[in-house]
Amino acid sequence: MTVMVELRDGAADDAVKESLDRRFKEGLGVKCIVRPVARGGLASYTGVTQTSKIKRVLDRRNEKK
Repeated sequence: MTVMVELRDGAADDAVKESLDRRFKEGLGVKCIVRPVARGGLASYTGVTQTSKIKRVLDRRNEKK
């Protein structure tokens, strides 16, 4: 599972990635691929700028690779 997170301005990519990797493993018991993105980088996925209803999960299991 890939988890994309938006970073606050000035946040360190590596520190955030390592912290979330560890916390997901401890809390959920699953290994996640954490991918930090710049602030606003998830707008096209979440639809936050277009509608008030936010999409939080994208199921890509059936997409062709």
